[in-house]
Amino acid sequence: MNICILSQMTSQPEELLSIDHYVKKTFYKTASLMANSCKAVAILGGQPREDCELAWEYGRHLGLAFQVSHLHAWLL
Repeated sequence: MNICILSQMTSQPEELLSIDHYVKKTFYKTASLMANSCKAVAILGGQPREDCELAWEYGRHLGLAFQVSHLHAWLL
C-alpha cells in the first residue's frame, strides 16, 4: 500500500488540513521521485557527495513547487 494513502488513513481530520501534512504527502507523492532522480543523475555524473545531496534538495523543492502550482491552477 502507498505510504501516502497510509498516512491519510492514520491521520486525524485536523492533521489532514495542516501545511506540514500537505508538504509530507506531496513529498511522498511527487517530490521524492524528483529528488531521487536529480540525485541519481548527479551520482551517475560522478559528482562529489555534497553536490549529490544538493541535487536531492533541488529535486525536492522542484517536486514540491510542481505540486503547489498544480494545486494553485486547480483552485482558480
